[in-house]
Amino acid sequence: MREPRQLPDAPPSPSRTWPVAMVAILLLAIVGAVINVESTTVYVNLRVAPDDFVSACNISETINCDAVERSAWATLWGVPTALWAVVAYAVVAALAIAGLWLGRRRRERGILLLVSAVSVGFGLFLAGLMAFEIGAWCTLCLATDAVNVAMLVLVLVACRADGCSPVAAIRSDLGWLFSRPLAFVGHLSLAAVALAAGFGATAAWVQPPIDAALAAETEAAERPTDALEEAHNPGAAPASQRWAGEAVPSPGCDRGEDCDCAEHRAPRAGAVVQSEDDQGHPWVGGPDAVLVVEEFTDYQCPHCRSAHMRMRRLLSEYPGQIRVVHRHFPLDGACNRLLTGRVFHPRACELSRVAVCAGEQGRFWEMNDLLFQRQDEIRRDGTSADALARRLELDMDDFQCCMAAEATGTTVTADIEAGIRLRLTGTPAYVIDGVPHLGSLPPDALAVLKPSARPAPDRHSGAP
Repeated sequence: MREPRQLPDAPPSPSRTWPVAMVAILLLAIVGAVINVESTTVYVNLRVAPDDFVSACNISETINCDAVERSAWATLWGVPTALWAVVAYAVVAALAIAGLWLGRRRRERGILLLVSAVSVGFGLFLAGLMAFEIGAWCTLCLATDAVNVAMLVLVLVACRADGCSPVAAIRSDLGWLFSRPLAFVGHLSLAAVALAAGFGATAAWVQPPIDAALAAETEAAERPTDALEEAHNPGAAPASQRWAGEAVPSPGCDRGEDCDCAEHRAPRAGAVVQSEDDQGHPWVGGPDAVLVVEEFTDYQCPHCRSAHMRMRRLLSEYPGQIRVVHRHFPLDGACNRLLTGRVFHPRACELSRVAVCAGEQGRFWEMNDLLFQRQDEIRRDGTSADALARRLELDMDDFQCCMAAEATGTTVTADIEAGIRLRLTGTPAYVIDGVPHLGSLPPDALAVLKPSARPAPDRHSGAP
């Protein structure tokens, strides 16, 4: 006698593998959600405190969560990509619970398989972006990929244990879903709630602190920022005028009043001044500094921006005790032979030339500040070299001639070669007494400094 045909609505009882797999998927979804809550926190902190925050998963220029979370791919439809992952894991958890509840009919197996496969595919897409566009790897993202792969494997193992092919499982669940209005509406509602949760969490959790920080930064940007000491000495001349060995006339002399300006020609003790060393490298800090730091940096490096702001604060906290010598080390194959043929920071060489040419007109440190302070804007808008020069009101004819001059490139290349001889592999890098330190200043280097009686600058005071 012929056996009756088994309908998709009544598959054989599941093996014991299925409930175990559902529980494991539920636990993995919780782990994945926790990982991506942390990623979302990194995303927020990088925008609330871009000058101070460095995430714990920043290991090097290559293993660098901050670089990934600063990229254009950190958001999708205005919501942090990591936050969408949190929402997706909540959906997976709901499907796993439903799969356990439905029990003998084993519904949600095919849908979970479909969701897991899409998650793995999207993870591979993001991995390609990290490898070929962003140029940095995020350990949190890689952990998310591992969770997604593990979920997919669990579903496949459970399908095999039940004697059902992946395609059959997907077809069976979709057929069941579309043939039952209540089930279809329930799943559609789950998707709608997930979308609303993504946008709602962004509006309630992510965006408010970012907006507050942006408003504070905008307010600070409207104040004078030219002088490193302006917050402490409102009457001081701009930093661009305080060159080593030159006088800074008093306000009375500036007004043409009768006074002996020679009395004011020597820099004040502890003054932050600017000049060049014997090799022509620009420096800022104290003419009689006890700590001289060569800083190798890249104007498109997010870590360098944070390092720049930290060094500025050190200059204010220890006036006259530190001298920072700027050296160029753009991570760009256009001028750095270590990266020949690679696209990492595609405009870093050009921006170094911009700084050199601003220095030819006595405005190096102002351009240096501008390039770091507006780093995101320059990357996002593709701000041209000429536009940057116009912001500082440089002589455009001289600037353009300098940008085209071979000597400008030679200046940048000389710094790069010096960095290569020091075996530098990334930025920022600091050299003290010929010893390189990658990433940050060693704490013992600051031991020679004496605390200043002057208060440290307020974060939003307008001082760098």
